[in-house]
Amino acid sequence: MTWKAFANTNYWDTDGSAYLDADWSSSNWNLDSGGGAMGAYQPWNSSSNNYAIFSADTDATGHSTIAADLDVTLLGLTVEEGDITISADVGSITLSGNADFNVADGSNLTIDEPVLYSGYTLNKTGEGLLTFGGGVGGATTINQGKIDIASGLDLSSGLFTGTSGAGTAKSVIGGLGTVDSVTIGSDNGEIDFISPGLGYSTSLSNASSLKQNPSGRTSGAVGKFTTDTLNWNGGGVYDWEIKTFTKDDSANHTKFDVLSVGTINFGDLSSNAYTVNIMSVSNDAGSIGAVTNPDQTWQNHLGSNGFKFLTASTVSGMSATGNNVSDYFNIRSDDFYYTNNNWMGTWGVYRTGNDFYLTYSAAPEPSTYVMISTLFLFIGGNRSSRKTMGSIFTNLKNKFSKKEKKLAPIKVN
Repeated sequence: MTWKAFANTNYWDTDGSAYLDADWSSSNWNLDSGGGAMGAYQPWNSSSNNYAIFSADTDATGHSTIAADLDVTLLGLTVEEGDITISADVGSITLSGNADFNVADGSNLTIDEPVLYSGYTLNKTGEGLLTFGGGVGGATTINQGKIDIASGLDLSSGLFTGTSGAGTAKSVIGGLGTVDSVTIGSDNGEIDFISPGLGYSTSLSNASSLKQNPSGRTSGAVGKFTTDTLNWNGGGVYDWEIKTFTKDDSANHTKFDVLSVGTINFGDLSSNAYTVNIMSVSNDAGSIGAVTNPDQTWQNHLGSNGFKFLTASTVSGMSATGNNVSDYFNIRSDDFYYTNNNWMGTWGVYRTGNDFYLTYSAAPEPSTYVMISTLFLFIGGNRSSRKTMGSIFTNLKNKFSKKEKKLAPIKVN
């Protein structure tokens, strides 16, 4: 928590184990973090310099809905435990300076009330998930964690940027709504990951692992995310989740993620500049697991019969010299192979016009036959766990197959 001179820090429900559903104006605030000397609960302490901290000592559980029923000005907001929703009401939330909105790992903060910036910047910090369900009125920097844009919300007037990070300092944007412009890449000012749908896909505590179990989600793990402009620079990562292994031409895409773009600018055409993480979820909540129809993973999905994961009105920086553009992409699919117990398929990228498809060939390539023979010579009569077998398959496939470009094996949390 950051302290500033003359600021009031207001703690919500500090000494209970469960949060309360109540109005923001209710007497559930405390100026003492432990409920001690100033322990009597009181209404919100309104001033020009305020922090709101949602805390039930250190053992908060469950979810609480806070109705924004009065006008508040904030220098910052922190969710230490549990899940908080600030629902739209007659009040308003206004930043009184550049404000940190910190959401702890494992927690969710959903703000359905519009946030008024007044020329300031909202800094998203912490490994937890922040979801905007109402409008935002200015610049937002994602220093760490993910920001989701709720379904139907158009934030074309907002500006989202990121900070260059590694390890725990990852920045992610996604959801089911619309933003004006997103730049993903590995440089400062660029967002590290773009992740359509409401799945909390990429681990923020480990640089090479994936985390796919968003707390409190019941639907919307896959879907369509829209941006008027996407600048995809070297090092930028697209987290792509699939729930049902079949072609999806529906408007909202309920079987797998799709990124819909007005203009996409590919900023670096060096080989393997763009990474796509392919991840499998088993339900609408985004639980890690096999797709709902794993038998279909033995079927080919080639060319435009593949999975349309990216569509644009205008493409800049990548000339349409051929349909197979796989060489431009790193396809990282170890998680998909592991959760579906199918290590034989080969992924690629096919382009037709301004539509990009993830293709899948279920039939082993000649190099894969060599891989299989080598595998069984290697394991002989020993028994191996599925995870160990998967690691062996991955290492051998990387060695013998040149079609699919991949990074180091992924550790699944």
